[in-house]
Amino acid sequence: DANSYSMAYGLVLNGTSAQTITSNGYNISNLEINNTNGVTISGDLKIDGILTFTDGIITTGTDKVITAATPTGAISGGSNTSFIYGNLRRYIASNGTYVFPIGSGIATTDYQRIDLTNSSLTGVNYIDASVGTMGNGNNLQLNTSQLGSTIAEMLDKEWTLTPDGVPSGGS
Repeated sequence: DANSYSMAYGLVLNGTSAQTITSNGYNISNLEINNTNGVTISGDLKIDGILTFTDGIITTGTDKVITAATPTGAISGGSNTSFIYGNLRRYIASNGTYVFPIGSGIATTDYQRIDLTNSSLTGVNYIDASVGTMGNGNNLQLNTSQLGSTIAEMLDKEWTLTPDGVPSGGS
């Protein structure tokens, strides 16, 4: 639409109207999200280069955003106003801290970033990540401590990280 344009280095989605990307099985070299009303994907969206979050949320539904580049900087940005609501598959290399800018909804309070510190992990090519809300509970029922301090509250979010294979080394 008029709020998006293609660049030699990829695609920039900007504007103030909600946008949809239908991948039809095609990859994008680089993608920048700069749309305050967000972007919805239809079909898995594979990005071969850099995914840049400036402003706006990508909603995946049952589909996923796939970042194929393995450098830690293959995803740039991410904040409580710019993240993935849904599913992210991130390819990784052997070392580094990988940011997973994901959330459990589209509100600013739904941003639940995960950082994975990879130290020579072998046997894993990518990690699928998502975050959701845990079942109902009552913090008054907690009766546990860590290192002598009573745990008084727990976050009601549940992160799921699933590697494509069983790690055979590293941490």
